[in-house]
Amino acid sequence: MTNESLKQAAEIFCVKISQKKYAEATLRNYHQRIHSLLRYCDSEGLESFNYEEAEIYSQWLDERVGQGEIKDKYAGFLRGFALAFADFNSIPVEAQDAYIFVPHTTFVSSKNTLKEDSRKIINEFSDYLDQIYAPDSIRGFLLISSPLLHYFDDNDIPLSKVTPQTIRDYFIFIAPNRPNSMDNVVFGVRVFLRFLSEHEYINWYPEMVAFRMPPSRKKVPVAYSDSEIRTIIENIDISNPTGKRDYAIIVMSLLTGLRSIDIRNLKLSDIDWEKDRIHIVQHKTNRELIIPLLPTVGNAVADYILNARPKSSEPYVFLSHGRGAIGEPMGPGTIINRMRIYLNESGIKDGGNDGRDFHALRKTFATNLLVSGTPLESVASALGDAGVQAAKPYLALDDEKLRLCCPEKMAHPCRKEGLYG
Repeated sequence: MTNESLKQAAEIFCVKISQKKYAEATLRNYHQRIHSLLRYCDSEGLESFNYEEAEIYSQWLDERVGQGEIKDKYAGFLRGFALAFADFNSIPVEAQDAYIFVPHTTFVSSKNTLKEDSRKIINEFSDYLDQIYAPDSIRGFLLISSPLLHYFDDNDIPLSKVTPQTIRDYFIFIAPNRPNSMDNVVFGVRVFLRFLSEHEYINWYPEMVAFRMPPSRKKVPVAYSDSEIRTIIENIDISNPTGKRDYAIIVMSLLTGLRSIDIRNLKLSDIDWEKDRIHIVQHKTNRELIIPLLPTVGNAVADYILNARPKSSEPYVFLSHGRGAIGEPMGPGTIINRMRIYLNESGIKDGGNDGRDFHALRKTFATNLLVSGTPLESVASALGDAGVQAAKPYLALDDEKLRLCCPEKMAHPCRKEGLYG
């Protein structure tokens, strides 16, 4: 039987998760993970669960993956959840009321375990970010700055003693744990240093940290061909409610460039049927966006609303059709997973990392605009981006105009060189 104190901690932890207002399906997944974790603790006779136990649990999960008992992806979910629970248990009981649940996709010590002065700093930093960035960006900056403050705490370095060399030492310290994302760490730390400088916690400028990552290779974005789009759409059964919803969502993304998160959050009141336009505030950039409601998109959405949308008091256009959740808001992964099903059924998706996913519809939208001769600035505006930089990668997909940039081969004759030249 599970230790009572551990069981009680798990119950409080679940309450904290529920306060995040996740979709019902997400909450069910989290509850299943805590039950799985408690069964493990019971089998091992554990009376507590901290970072050390979480590491042992992680090794146990790896063994199960190696034996083919569970999938690696599922083990990753359980591992991240265990680290979050260990993080929660590391906080004094009297301070658990202020705990904030942060999903651990990769382990980063949360702000809950910082010393009091550092917690004060990161709360001020959070307020500072709130005036500038969108929620997802804010969370990313906090996940980067928290380990830095832990580094200061662990090495007894007050902010008044932080120097550019201190930051360079931290980059060297953290680099082995962030082999593929150090450029994000460097950028995030600089934003944090800018905050410290503006609020006079440090008396030097972040530009004094001369630390640059080598340039990363840029991937050419993937766009769907006309034949691939036709194949995807042909695989959607629009004779049933789920198919009508999925068809409307895919057509909307293809012809407007909207992200999946913005389509999922689209409300009935965001569509102006009289003026044929959609008016939203983008989730990622927090920027206002007004786009035309094209006839194909409008007809598909109207067909769904009138003939397939479940009766519900929810304000969202697109709702869940899943068993036990009909008429509720869609879960975060619903749109992406549905697209993956159509890609697999149509045989278009070659592999897990081939770039063919729902977001490629947005890339296809941008590419089609460029190929039709739309200026880059207008493409960026249609995508809702702040500048042309975000739209520049799509230039690589315009084959015809790229050919114009290539010089004639005969204008640069070759000659043999080397041992036998």
